[in-house]
Amino acid sequence: MDEAKPPPIKIRISSKPSSAPSYSDLGTVSNSQDALKLLLELESKPPSKETQAENVIPALLEYYSKESNSAVRAKIVMMLADFSRTPGYDALPLAEDVLRLLAHEKSHKVMSELVKLLNVIGKALAGCTDLHQQLVKAAKENLDDSGHLVRCECLCLIGSLATSEMNIHEDTQEASTSLVLSVQDLLIITPSEGQKLSLSLYKSACAALKDDYEGVRIAALKLIWTLAHLYPEEMIELPRSGEEKESIRLVDDGFAQICDMVCTIGVIGVKNVLMFLDDGIAQILDMVCTIGMIGDKNVTMILDDGIVQILDMVNDLSVNVRAKAAGLLGSLHSVSVRFLEQTLDKKLMSQLRRKTTAHERQKEKYATGEWSSGQKWGDDAPREDVDPETISCINQGACGAFVHGLEDEFYEVRTAAVDSLCELATQSPSFAVLSLDFLVDMFNDEIEAVRLNAINSLRRISPHIVLREDQLEIVLSVLDDFSKEIREGLHEALCTIHLSTKSCLNRALQFLLRNLNKYPQDRLSIWNCLKHLGSSHPNLTHSLVPELLGTHPFFDTPEPDMDDPAYIAVMILIFNSTVKSPTMVSLFPDYALRHYSYLRDSIPDLVPAVTHISQAHSPARGLSDVGADQDLDTLLQSILSKVKNLEQMEPRSADDLRQLTICDLQRIGELHPRLAASAEYAALYLRCQLLLSKASNSDQMSLPLNLTSQQNEETTLAAVEKVLEMTFKLQHLFIGSSLEEQASIFQARLRAWTLQLIVRLREAMVGGSKKHAPTRLCEEYLKKLQLVQRHFSLHQLKPDSFTRALFSEMHKFDPSKSGILSKFLPSLLLHHPLPALSLSNMICRSKVTILEPAGGSDNPHRFTARLTLSVPLDVMVENVEDIHRIQFMVKFPDSEVQLFNPRLSDFRQLGPMKYRILTEIYLTHGLWSEPCQIDLSVVMMYTPKNLQKTATTNANNTSEKRTIPLCEPVKVFLMPKPPKRL
Repeated sequence: MDEAKPPPIKIRISSKPSSAPSYSDLGTVSNSQDALKLLLELESKPPSKETQAENVIPALLEYYSKESNSAVRAKIVMMLADFSRTPGYDALPLAEDVLRLLAHEKSHKVMSELVKLLNVIGKALAGCTDLHQQLVKAAKENLDDSGHLVRCECLCLIGSLATSEMNIHEDTQEASTSLVLSVQDLLIITPSEGQKLSLSLYKSACAALKDDYEGVRIAALKLIWTLAHLYPEEMIELPRSGEEKESIRLVDDGFAQICDMVCTIGVIGVKNVLMFLDDGIAQILDMVCTIGMIGDKNVTMILDDGIVQILDMVNDLSVNVRAKAAGLLGSLHSVSVRFLEQTLDKKLMSQLRRKTTAHERQKEKYATGEWSSGQKWGDDAPREDVDPETISCINQGACGAFVHGLEDEFYEVRTAAVDSLCELATQSPSFAVLSLDFLVDMFNDEIEAVRLNAINSLRRISPHIVLREDQLEIVLSVLDDFSKEIREGLHEALCTIHLSTKSCLNRALQFLLRNLNKYPQDRLSIWNCLKHLGSSHPNLTHSLVPELLGTHPFFDTPEPDMDDPAYIAVMILIFNSTVKSPTMVSLFPDYALRHYSYLRDSIPDLVPAVTHISQAHSPARGLSDVGADQDLDTLLQSILSKVKNLEQMEPRSADDLRQLTICDLQRIGELHPRLAASAEYAALYLRCQLLLSKASNSDQMSLPLNLTSQQNEETTLAAVEKVLEMTFKLQHLFIGSSLEEQASIFQARLRAWTLQLIVRLREAMVGGSKKHAPTRLCEEYLKKLQLVQRHFSLHQLKPDSFTRALFSEMHKFDPSKSGILSKFLPSLLLHHPLPALSLSNMICRSKVTILEPAGGSDNPHRFTARLTLSVPLDVMVENVEDIHRIQFMVKFPDSEVQLFNPRLSDFRQLGPMKYRILTEIYLTHGLWSEPCQIDLSVVMMYTPKNLQKTATTNANNTSEKRTIPLCEPVKVFLMPKPPKRL
């Protein structure tokens, strides 16, 4: 039998790798293409030290002088710009070499890169003023270069390194649009670098508004806006024919120039008009009539005189320019009121020129000695001919700027116009009244974002306005909007506005009640709106009370249903008005007084305390006012002072006193909402003290190991777990506690860990359990102890006697000698009780309210089994420092639990540490036999091993994460349906 031959050995033949390229290889390249490839390879390995840069840069400069290809030279300059930033390298000699190269360079591309390199060197050598002067001088010499890239880089260098005002605004007349844009941007940056802009730049900026390039027009707008803030009171002469000169403030003229960009009026001379005559005089007359400036008689007169003024109202072609112009208007707060009023009127004015009297006109005519116009009977000679080139249409100025901006076809322009209109209205009450009609019209915009912006703007200007009935009708029509954000935004706006008549208030109430019936989920928002409407319109509500309550002067009316949300809404309106109108109480029927007590207890944040209602009808008020005249902080401290010196008392008596103090704190939290969080914080700490005291002083701790019962050990472990849970609640649910108070929490947790170690060591020693090996238990305990010690040393906190003893003896602990720990720790716990808590700050508790789903509904959410069901969520979150730790927990009837993380875009900040979450969660489950309820709640995630309020540590290890409930779960009724078989 032949043996199988072994497979042949495969040998890979490869060439020996060549050595890494170096800068010395530049002298060996044969053509520019190879040189460019070599430079690209060398660029990926820049010098990292000063000595390397000193060797590399001269080599590049030497090859630069030999290379004839401009692309290679430009690449070398780019590499020099990067290598000059090497730490420690002195770029001053390099600047001198670059200046010499710039003087002899002919390529525009290379010259622009050289100027850019000089700019980099100048910024790196910020203290060399002499060098800066040389660089600026070289840049000014190249401003007349034919290459626009060179001129742009020169302007950038001047703007970065110049120390005095440079006369560069003349270059705005250059043909290159990119250069003009660079000049305008440079001038805008100049004031922030300590240079003052010249007032003569204003005319150049105004001329640049008519440039064909969009970027130039935007830059010119910014420059005019900057000059209007720098020289607001400077007088500017208007271009007028004749000898008389008129002047206005620069801020007013700048405002008009920016308005021109929202709706530009073209300047058309007489020659241009004559060109239009071929298309027919009727078209000219149509254009004139659309402007509304002059009538047919005036047109005939102007045509007879040979002078025609046609205002061609054309929107700027670029939506970006119009949006930018509309946005800049709002920041010019010092504009004259007459200019503001002109923005809301499309009727063209004569650029606000001063109207002269008849006497002044006759005097001017006599002084000039002009000829007769030929239009009066008996005049001898006609007026002299006027050059058509000198006649042009006047500028539009601010006429109708906001009208055109609010009617623009692009929503970006409309949104910017609404913002500017609101900003200017908040600064001028008279302008706010005039702009109200235009702002209300924006409520009918087709874009939701524009409508919402108009609603928010109305809320901002509400202190200056009073809504009429016709305006209120338009506002209230938005209540039928499908968007929840729009409806609630309008509810907030109605909270702040003032209504003119009682019919307006009644109309608003009827619309809100209809909205409540259509959208029951808006219940709280509508109630809050009626609360503010009642408090701000007590007199109007007073006249509507008999109609709202349906009372009769002779007959008794049936008592309304207290569960009706519409009736509750009406009572909220009335009771909030009663605070400022006490005579309204006499109009109430008997049931209204009883209902007040119920509503005051159930929704105290919506129903105020009415002192004019008898105390007999409001027993809850008497309880709430028990300590109204006392200092609440003193009251809380007096309660906590009872448990400060419990070491001298017997353990049983001390525990009884702690229990009584906990009851007092709970009652104080119920009576005084301001103290609720602090009282709950102190009560939780006292419960920790109580449980630790009972567990540490139990007889089981002093018994030998063989006499301890397993049941007592399980009871102790359960108490320890409860203490740990309460300490985590104290750490993560409450904010405002001091470092000393947090240290007390950590020391209580350390006692719980110590007690837990003692019990588990006893279990391991008696039963020989491998699950709780003594060595591993001691190692985990020592890690926790070291963590607490580092926290105390980092924040320089003073430990109590128990913690101090552990820190001092910690270096002697050996995990392998668990028996010593089991004997040392119980006596330490017994002789060092947990000290009392002293509150120094006002504590706030994290609060979460689930507004939707409300829960308790008998109508189940039906969905097909194994498919998804969308459940909308509306949650209010208060006093939460890190919103990344918030999660939604769903517990199904089969005990399955799911956690959902909300997106950051779902959070809408309402105030400091106050958020609203609007989102949806998608549920799926198998088929159940009958409809069941799920528990939906909001929880906070935390890491037990971390002493800080964060959950970012060990983010990948989800097994170390735990949750704390932030609210009571809401019951949601679900019924999965069996899938349909095809």
